Amino acid sequence: MYLHLMPISNFLSEIRDDISNDRIAVALQKLKPFIGDSPLLNEALQQSGRFAAIQQQIRLGVVSHKESTLAMNQIRAGILELISEISALEESHEDIKQETTQAAARVQINQQAEKIYNIQHIDKADFS
Repeated sequence: MYLHLMPISNFLSEIRDDISNDRIAVALQKLKPFIGDSPLLNEALQQSGRFAAIQQQIRLGVVSHKESTLAMNQIRAGILELISEISALEESHEDIKQETTQAAARVQINQQAEKIYNIQHIDKADFS
């Protein structure tokens, strides 16, 4: 998958760049597979549906320029909010991963210390 080729922060930044350059369809296309089957997928699908609907209304000429601009800005804001949520989740995930790694390291150090203690006190051991 595309995500594994770069850090998540770079990937999300790239999507933000797509949005700022009015490449909303491209941003949504990149975002949906990244989200996968998570609860955030529904939000991405909703924004994708809104985008497709407003594009169709623009092509048919049934929406004013003012209305289409408002709708597109709402879609952009929704996608950016979704990206911010993903970023916050990733940061909390990294914090949890770091805490877990540190806890595992402490356990390993304690186990090594216990082995060293037992080796140093083997002459006092009672094997009877």
